[in-house]
Amino acid sequence: MQILKILLAATLVWAYGGIGHSLSGRVAQELLSPEATALVKKLLPKQKGQLKDVASWADEIKGNKKYDWAKPLHYINPVNDDPPRLCTYSGIPQDCPNDVCVVAAIHNFTNRLIHSNDKEEALKFLVHFIGDIHQPLHQRIRSDFKNNPDTYAQFIVKQIGTTWRAEVPEWLTCPEVTPALTFQNDQMNFNCLDGNCQRTNELENLVCPEIWAKYANQINCDVTFRGYKRRANLPADYYKVSIEVEEKMLAQAGVRMAAILDEIAKVVKL
Repeated sequence: MQILKILLAATLVWAYGGIGHSLSGRVAQELLSPEATALVKKLLPKQKGQLKDVASWADEIKGNKKYDWAKPLHYINPVNDDPPRLCTYSGIPQDCPNDVCVVAAIHNFTNRLIHSNDKEEALKFLVHFIGDIHQPLHQRIRSDFKNNPDTYAQFIVKQIGTTWRAEVPEWLTCPEVTPALTFQNDQMNFNCLDGNCQRTNELENLVCPEIWAKYANQINCDVTFRGYKRRANLPADYYKVSIEVEEKMLAQAGVRMAAILDEIAKVVKL
C-alpha cells in the first residue's frame, strides 16, 4: 500500500513495533499504585516487575505453534471498512467473528488475570493487547527520543499531567451499557475460564475495549488515511498531526493499563 511506503520513507518518525509497546508499558509503570507495583513484581520476577520488558511478548511468541490460537487476537477487521471513506467498527459480532479479536481478548485476559492460575501469562497478553488496540496500523512515532525511550515515556507522562489532564477522567470512564460480545466459542482457551463465558469483564466500568476500538478505528479515517490518494503527496501537516495523535493514544494506553492493574491489585492477593 502506497501510504505505508511513504511512512516508511519518513525521516522524522520511526516504526512503532516493539519500542512502541514498551513505551506504553513504561508510561503505565510510572502511574501504577504501590499495590499494583507489588503485584506486577510478583507476577514478573524475571523482569523485576517491568511491564516494558513483557509488552512485546505476545508478538515474540507468534512463531511458537503452542500459541497459534492467539494470532488473530492482535487486531480487529471491521467488515465494511473502507478508509478514508468509511471507518465502521461498531462492536457488532461480524466485526469480531466468533469473538476472536483484540476486543474480546482484552475482556477475557482481564478476567483471567483476576481468576486464572496462570496470571503471569494473562498479564503479558493483557499489556500487549491494550497496546495493540490503541495503535491504528501501528503507525510511526517521533525520532527525537529514539535512543532514550525512558525519557520519551517521562515526556508523555508529563503531558498526561498537563496537556491532557482534563481529559484523563473521560479516558477512564465507560458508558453504562457497552456493546456486548457473545463469547460463544470456547474452543480457544482465552475465551472461557473454567467453562464460565462472560459477555463483559468484571471491571466493565473501567474496561470497555469496544469504545477504545471504535475511537482507534475512526483515527484511520481522520488521521492515518487523511488526504490519501494513490501516488499523491500527503498533506503538509500530516506528520505533525499523526505524531500528536499517536502520542495521545500511547498516553491513553498507559493510563488505562495502569488503572486496570490498580483495580486488579485490590482483589488479587498472591
